[in-house]
Amino acid sequence: MILPSADLARAVNVGVANVMSNSGQTCSAWTRMLVHRDRYDEAVELAAAAAAKYGERIGPVVNARQQERVRGYIEKGVAEGARLVAGGPEAPRERATTSAPPSSPTSPPR
Repeated sequence: MILPSADLARAVNVGVANVMSNSGQTCSAWTRMLVHRDRYDEAVELAAAAAAKYGERIGPVVNARQQERVRGYIEKGVAEGARLVAGGPEAPRERATTSAPPSSPTSPPR
């Protein structure tokens, strides 16, 4: 949770870096970033910019099965109302069949 008084840019950049580490394949990779609704739009903008920096640097996921699992999470999030602000379900470029899609879905504040 990012408190309203926190350095939002720093907190978001650290959060995105945690997610992108090892193509998101760590047991401690964060899956959510909770931000006060008053700072939501700013946080989304910062997260999209931070995620975009990783586009070509994301390495492959462990195997094709994991790639499909990642795609499934992205597609499920979008189906449930999230919007993609960076990346998408497809691999960032034609490398190997197991390239990870660098994505940053966001859900509107409730």
